[in-house]
Amino acid sequence: MADADAGMKAAAELVPAGALHLQREVAQGGMARLGRIELASMSLEAMLGRDSLWLFVRRDGVGGYALRTAFSASGLTIVERVLGENGFVFRCDSAIGQQEVRIEVIDRVAPLLRASVTLTPPVPLVVRFWPRDLYPIGADDDPLAAQGHVEAAQRGLNAPIVLVARDEPGMGGLLYFQNLTALNGFYRATGTRPDSVVGGRWPQLGYQPPSGPQFQQADDNPLPADTPVTISDALLAFDTLEAGDPRQSAIAFLNMLGTIYPHIVRPATKYHDWPALAKTTARDLRRSAKATVEHYGHRYVRPYTAAEVPDSMVQLAVARPIARLAELDAQYRPLAADLLAGVSRFFDPELGAVRRFLPNVIARSRALDNEKDENEVDSWYLYHPLVNLAKLARAGDAMARTMLLDSVDFAIKVARHFRYRWPITFDVRTLKVHVLTRKEGDPGQSDVGGIYAQLMLDMWELTGKKRFLNEAIKGIEATRDRRFDLNYQTNLTAFGVSACLRLWHATGNRWFLEQSFVFLASFLHNTLFWESQLGAAAHYTTFMGATCLHDGPYMAIYECYESWEAFRHYLVEGRDDLPHSVKLLTAEFCRYGLQRAWSFYPAHLPDDIFPDEIRNGEIDRKLAFPLEDLYGAGDPPGQVGQEIYGCGAAFAFAAGAWRTLQTAPFSLFCDYPIAKIDERDDVVRFETVGVAGMECRLRLIAAPRRRAAVPRLSLLGSADISLRRTDRGDFEAIVPAATPLSLAWDVPAA
Repeated sequence: MADADAGMKAAAELVPAGALHLQREVAQGGMARLGRIELASMSLEAMLGRDSLWLFVRRDGVGGYALRTAFSASGLTIVERVLGENGFVFRCDSAIGQQEVRIEVIDRVAPLLRASVTLTPPVPLVVRFWPRDLYPIGADDDPLAAQGHVEAAQRGLNAPIVLVARDEPGMGGLLYFQNLTALNGFYRATGTRPDSVVGGRWPQLGYQPPSGPQFQQADDNPLPADTPVTISDALLAFDTLEAGDPRQSAIAFLNMLGTIYPHIVRPATKYHDWPALAKTTARDLRRSAKATVEHYGHRYVRPYTAAEVPDSMVQLAVARPIARLAELDAQYRPLAADLLAGVSRFFDPELGAVRRFLPNVIARSRALDNEKDENEVDSWYLYHPLVNLAKLARAGDAMARTMLLDSVDFAIKVARHFRYRWPITFDVRTLKVHVLTRKEGDPGQSDVGGIYAQLMLDMWELTGKKRFLNEAIKGIEATRDRRFDLNYQTNLTAFGVSACLRLWHATGNRWFLEQSFVFLASFLHNTLFWESQLGAAAHYTTFMGATCLHDGPYMAIYECYESWEAFRHYLVEGRDDLPHSVKLLTAEFCRYGLQRAWSFYPAHLPDDIFPDEIRNGEIDRKLAFPLEDLYGAGDPPGQVGQEIYGCGAAFAFAAGAWRTLQTAPFSLFCDYPIAKIDERDDVVRFETVGVAGMECRLRLIAAPRRRAAVPRLSLLGSADISLRRTDRGDFEAIVPAATPLSLAWDVPAA
């Protein structure tokens, strides 16, 4: 009994003050009713309280949510109201200025709501405090009677969401999304950044603007007088989510996010010539002494410009995409062969494993103050080179196949030793753990099961041996209890998305398909769903950029392009199996990956935004190698260095997003993957992935000797699509996704 009393006391001590204030105000019955909207499954009611204008969203007899919109500690006066069937507009007078609240019902059936608040201060206004805005409520509007928990909340600058699961039968769940793109003006004016601003403690949740106590510089950067600034732009989507299985949480999150996504402002995209950049990158790899070094008579890639020693992950992360492009374009074959020639030197025959570093290179480099331990390895580092070897082997590379077969048993031994739950780092000889977890109470490299399963499935397809399929199953099954903490490093999580789909096709067990949604949900939880205009970020795109690590502050091109490759496979191979929301979100990630990655290259950025100090090597804007790091908060890019092993992006994009047509006098670019294509002598029929209602960019590049050809593009059996002639003579259009298209052409007589 004493323990129970202590537990109740501890719980009571954790009740946020805002919940107590709302509870008291509701109990006293003093709120004024301003307007009401009835939906099929819930009702909306706008109510004016002592210091806030509230929107109550209720399900009869169950409960709901109270959303704070306008706020002023000394109270609000409604000076104008517009009440409609699908929304309200309120203009409020307050001590801190005029506030306009817009509440919109975007979808009445599967309810989707939007509430935005704009503030116009009468004087330069220092914002010292603004309360959180979302409170789950019980059947009597009491926030302390609401039962449930937070499944996921904003992590750093990533997805600005709170995912709420309710324990009351019939209530369902909620995804709260704060549209941070609309709030750039507030952050720029106050010198703040939206770091972990969406979250809270049950039952006081939602968004809290960063202000003076967290950012002292806000005291010196007031909101300007007489200038409207958006304080909040919240979207709320509802689902049947209840506490329970991780796969239910994942698909509910994806479905609600997919419902919200079309209603947030997305940046415009441009066509970028990745094939041309691939040629320049290949030239710099061949010519620059800052890019490669020679050991044992072979050329090896440096990890960073003029810095660090070669390693197996780096070598194959560059060589494999070049080899893939070389299958399509023979000019890359010599470079691919050159970089692959020395890969076998990484294999340790005594250990039966591909090591991270070349023999003796670390020892020789210690004279240069290199502190690396040649026997320490990150868990994912053991498997990543093998995954690239497997891709090479599947393309017919005999050396890669031999190395892979000689190494895979050690890879399995390690997985079994750690029971498919890998630590952060360990000794490759003894398997002694160096670093077990991220921090106390957290897992280690929790998504390595995804890359491990990818490797084992490749082995199964190469050899036909079922033991590899069984290992892939074990790798994924070990992730079954993970939720939104599954992500450790985003490209590994993306590998897991693809591997789960392959297991679904291999076994027919739908559990694996649903587990792919868990991997994908964790990946998107770590993604910036907003376009930052803060600091240096004004010069590059952040939208849909995944930060490289679960707690990483920056986006990295290496993780970007490998995730892009994984999702392209997932979309094309899983097209008929995937829910609407999954197809929408992964296709959009692919689209914006091509856009965002362009900004990683120093030559595409102003020369005055780089940091004074760089962790690894130097930044040479003349070299076509990307920076490792771009920051959503607008910190100077390239602090980690110019990442040569990320230069595989140009080759991967050029090989994946451009297609040489066999019959037509054009090559075809599309920023959505092509799901299917049928080429005939006089017509090409094709269809992109994605979902109806979305659009993607298509470009037709005339073959050099057939520039006079004129394309005709149409919806299959329907109207023509207008094509714009570009300055360089290409033809371009924005086309509907997931819709059959037909390409024909006219060739003038000679």
